[in-house]
Amino acid sequence: MGRLPMDDPALLINDELEVYFDESDAGLEMCCPLRSLPTDSDQLQAILSMNYASPVTLAADADKSVLLALYRLPPESSTEDMLAGLSLYVETIEQLRQEAVMKAA
Repeated sequence: MGRLPMDDPALLINDELEVYFDESDAGLEMCCPLRSLPTDSDQLQAILSMNYASPVTLAADADKSVLLALYRLPPESSTEDMLAGLSLYVETIEQLRQEAVMKAA
């Protein structure tokens, strides 16, 4: 799988979940590469339809080679909000990875 154009992940969970953080005036964004982007359009459509039922946004990277999981917190988030957001983010990603449609073909 391709690498993100960022430094090493800020957080590595269970030796497999790489979480990158980008803080700006717009808030805190968490980003995690999930898998290579599917080449099958039906599988890609099924994966992207998960955006309707998840707090995490699924998207492609700039090179259209990696499926990313994104989560944004507003700039006024407290430390507690950020920790709760990170917990929800990791839990959601773990649930998404269990979905059959997410398995690489």
